[in-house]
Amino acid sequence: MKFLLFFSFFFLTICISGQRKREAEDSVRIMLRQKFFYEEKGKFGLKDSLDKKLTHAIFDNIDFFDENLFIVEKDSRFGVINHLGKTIVPAQYKSLKTGKSNFANQNQIDKEEIENYLKDFIFSYTNEDLYEEQYGIYSKDGKLLYPPIIHRFSEVKKYKNIVYFIVVEYPITEGFVGEYNGSTLKVSQRRLVKFQNNQFSNQPIQVDYDDLGFLPIENKNILFYRESLKGGFYNMETAQKTERKYKGYEVLNNKIYAAKEKFYNYILDENFKETISKDSISKIVNGYLYLNEGGNFRLMKDDVKSKFSYPLIEPVSHYFDYGHYSKNEKYENYLTELFKFYPDKGKYGLIDFNGEIFVEPKYRDINIYPLRQYVGESYNEKLENEYKKNHLEYLIIPGGLFAPERVCFNEFKIINSLGEEIVYLDEKNYKTYVTNDNFGTYSKKGITKDFFYSSSNRQSGFFVYDIKSGKIILASDNGNFSLRKNGGFVLRAYDENINVHTVTYYSNRLNKLYEEKTPIKEYYEIERSVIKSKEIYFFKNNKVGLIDFEEKEVLPAKYDNIKIVNFHYYNYYHRSEDDLVTSFIVTKNGKTGLLNEKYKKIIPLEYDEIKYLSNPYFEAYLVKKDNKYGLVSKNNVLLAPIIYNSEIYFDEERKQFDLKNENRVVFMLDYSKQDKNIWYNVYDDKKYYMFKDGIISKIEQ
Repeated sequence: MKFLLFFSFFFLTICISGQRKREAEDSVRIMLRQKFFYEEKGKFGLKDSLDKKLTHAIFDNIDFFDENLFIVEKDSRFGVINHLGKTIVPAQYKSLKTGKSNFANQNQIDKEEIENYLKDFIFSYTNEDLYEEQYGIYSKDGKLLYPPIIHRFSEVKKYKNIVYFIVVEYPITEGFVGEYNGSTLKVSQRRLVKFQNNQFSNQPIQVDYDDLGFLPIENKNILFYRESLKGGFYNMETAQKTERKYKGYEVLNNKIYAAKEKFYNYILDENFKETISKDSISKIVNGYLYLNEGGNFRLMKDDVKSKFSYPLIEPVSHYFDYGHYSKNEKYENYLTELFKFYPDKGKYGLIDFNGEIFVEPKYRDINIYPLRQYVGESYNEKLENEYKKNHLEYLIIPGGLFAPERVCFNEFKIINSLGEEIVYLDEKNYKTYVTNDNFGTYSKKGITKDFFYSSSNRQSGFFVYDIKSGKIILASDNGNFSLRKNGGFVLRAYDENINVHTVTYYSNRLNKLYEEKTPIKEYYEIERSVIKSKEIYFFKNNKVGLIDFEEKEVLPAKYDNIKIVNFHYYNYYHRSEDDLVTSFIVTKNGKTGLLNEKYKKIIPLEYDEIKYLSNPYFEAYLVKKDNKYGLVSKNNVLLAPIIYNSEIYFDEERKQFDLKNENRVVFMLDYSKQDKNIWYNVYDDKKYYMFKDGIISKIEQ
């Protein structure tokens, strides 16, 4: 019990220090290894805190795995033992994991809930290859719950507080030793498994099916099983089962529409009783039935048929569920009810269920994209209200996306969510500017109420289209162009002949604000600071000030020099854009100080030099006065007195502030304090400081 409590305490210590300060983890781990592992003739064994040997030294390696559990390696195979040396998982697997989050599909249950059900198991892998993955499941007390024949949890569903998995199984790997309920499971391609009371059990459906799948029907637990080209339905609660006579199915309003041949004309109720529809139902998408009427198609919803029919009607690709897309209630339903159609000439348009034509049928293809999906990484969340106000939350792209092999396209258009054409590249502009690099699959695009741009992810060109004038107003075959997250635009261009980066910043009106040519070794410093700020430099009468990307002056041009500093503090090693804090080092009449993000003076202009010292903890500055150096925080707290002859710098490897060329530490983290937020001055009577959310303050003693 002493061993158990001691190990539990230090395991928790590792977890906490791993979250808060990674630099403490290695020392704690080394201490634990010395405390509980021993080595003899190059092999390792387990001992307790009193040095009593719990296993022979037979393992090639031992390491920590989970609370009270250790992972052991033997002949390049892995297993698990517990804190008493008992074998939990035999050392015969290629890999072991404590959780499983990779599911082929999940149905009616969220990912976090799935992971929660499986968090107390050990997953033992005989093959880790993504396409040939194979594993078994052990409990943490050493019971084999599922032999290593699982290739994938295909689907999962929770029904009446019981979790059901559809498991894709592979044959047992050669060399596996172990039993499962006294015998080996029959291997099948798909298997229905019930998970209850931390146990897996097979269900009565016990034949080798090519496919199994849950039906998305509320308050029913129904499967579709398939063998060869036909399948049937199975009620897991009543064990009622249909013949295997259907080629496929669709579900609408909890009704099953099944197809024996071409059409989904067989409607099944909850007892699988068939009713034959008089209409030929070719497909069901987004709640609409597509009816085949000889040579034409017609739509039907809630037993109401559209008044029109055409040779072809198709659903529009909307991509509404992309990422964390915020749906717009005003346009969402209407745009969802738009359909691609063409009368007889093979050209697509858009029409709604009432027969109103939204886009005339004159395009080779047409799709609707939420802006977030279409422009990808160039999407600016801070402009969401502007996008919606200007009807840009959806972009309708006639002609489809650009692909170099589709040479039939010779123009490009974008229509907004009101049906207004906002971008049009005619044949000449299309051939001039639309290339695979600056417009293809791996390019980046952006749009505002005034401009649309498309740019290479590399340095091979871009163009900017003015929506109001309908003209290309900026273009190049060099560099890349993008929206900034805090307003405006940035152009990056690299001249390899002279090894120089040119960074140009534009306002939201696309007026050039600032340009800087930077040697390659200094370029990334510019990217870390200026690129993310809300303002940029402007010059007047040989003085410098700050202007924002709406071209509003936010700081008068009265300084000799300004340096923008963007500090990112770490919140338990999770970095977020919201953690960004901007400050400004300003120089006037030979003296330097610091302004905060509101342009208020926080360090007075009394120093000969101030230099930002990048570190992941708090905003720290080297200050120089009368040829002496000290350390000051952003909130003007003196962390190290201004008495040193050498510059102070942050040692990234040792995570402390040292003196250059003297091998002396002046300010460091106090590792003896449990919360690890305490720092102290080494040579100034050990004055103590605490930091939180990037701000450090003196602790009064």
